[in-house]
Amino acid sequence: MRSKKLSAAKPQEPLDGYVFLVEESLGKGLAKTLAENGFCVMYQVPWSPGMVLQAGEIPAGLKDPEVFRIAGEMGYVLLSKDLVYRYHPLERAEIVRNQLAVFQLANGNLTGPAMARAFIAAKHLIDRQLKRKPRPFVTRINQDGKETVSYPRERLIKGLKESELP
Repeated sequence: MRSKKLSAAKPQEPLDGYVFLVEESLGKGLAKTLAENGFCVMYQVPWSPGMVLQAGEIPAGLKDPEVFRIAGEMGYVLLSKDLVYRYHPLERAEIVRNQLAVFQLANGNLTGPAMARAFIAAKHLIDRQLKRKPRPFVTRINQDGKETVSYPRERLIKGLKESELP
């Protein structure tokens, strides 16, 4: 199978009106490649106390609930490879509370270029789900850009205590 050079591809039209927060574990290179392929992206930037951030910049090193809060407030779509969201009640509750749309890779051990190819291949799936599915939801995609599983609000809140729900 021949590999395709992502940067040589014809730039595609941006996904209408969506801003994607690329979780810092995915890497700045992935964010750059996605931006070159029609995604409007935000990336968490290195930050230290006393450093002034520019408008819209999000500091790196934040805990997941804080990232979820910011993404929810800004209306961002979260791109991730962190599979624990499904298992940890706190993360699930924060996804629900902040009405997030999360697209995560089903395999977090891919190389940067393979992760970029997966998200780019899933571009039409992502666009369709963002237009049709009510938030919150988590959708996993495989390295071919196909949906492997999707968790709507009902599945995200399953097993959560009443005190954990928004």
